[in-house]
Amino acid sequence: MEDILIIDNSIADFQKCLEYKSQQEKWQLWSTLYYPKYSALYDTLLKNIYMLDLGVLKELVYCADFQKLNTNVVNFINDNGENTSIVILNESANKLNFNFDFKYYIHVGLGNIGGTALAINEPLVYLGVENYAGKEDLKYVLSHELCHLKREMSLFGVKNSKPEYSLGEMVVSEGLATVFSSIFCNDGVINPKYELCMSDKQYQTCMTNDVLAEEILNHWDIPASAENRDLIFKYMTGGTNSLIPDCYGYYFGNVIIRELLKKHSFDYLIGLKDSKILSEYLSIARI
Repeated sequence: MEDILIIDNSIADFQKCLEYKSQQEKWQLWSTLYYPKYSALYDTLLKNIYMLDLGVLKELVYCADFQKLNTNVVNFINDNGENTSIVILNESANKLNFNFDFKYYIHVGLGNIGGTALAINEPLVYLGVENYAGKEDLKYVLSHELCHLKREMSLFGVKNSKPEYSLGEMVVSEGLATVFSSIFCNDGVINPKYELCMSDKQYQTCMTNDVLAEEILNHWDIPASAENRDLIFKYMTGGTNSLIPDCYGYYFGNVIIRELLKKHSFDYLIGLKDSKILSEYLSIARI
């Protein structure tokens, strides 16, 4: 796959923005030396991941500690991160039977995204190098994101805009990606710290939270849109209070996929619509 892997590495461009003496100067460096080259990428991320408009960028830049972010960037460089990540992506692609072209962004963002994958305009896998936490974490992040890309391209193909999908599809997609990362990195054994980005305590809280499972099932078909942003984020990002674990939707999707793997192959499930996956899960779990 190395001959079709297009790499865009922004590290050198980001490091040109490190010498500033004020917030205004930081914004000026970033917005004139860095953003213009990657504006299409930021436009895509803001619209499709954050569900926000361009007006937030200045605030995000002001809040970002460039020197601190660069510490992780330097660690990535010292660990030969570019070559290591290419090996990981090639091995993940082989495991997934992934045969699509895509662009790989080794990008220094603003500390908000560790990784993502989208099939909009051109398929991409994105690594937020400023969040780099070591080679083991890198394996989980990149295998996870490539799994997302395969599912999105298998179900929807490449679109000019984000396909319309539901909360249920987000839960299924995260379930598939978290399970695949454990298959790829840990022989299928659950490792909540990496696979689900959870502490042992959070994982135990999820295991006993039937209320949230029922809520997700009840909201399964709501569109994952800006109008439903708060509800989507309640299940798919940080919990809104101490009773709602972070990323509960990832956990519940993981449970669903692991249950269905007792009957089906991973290769079969990754191409199955979320409505069919839900139907099969409900018949097995008898919910």
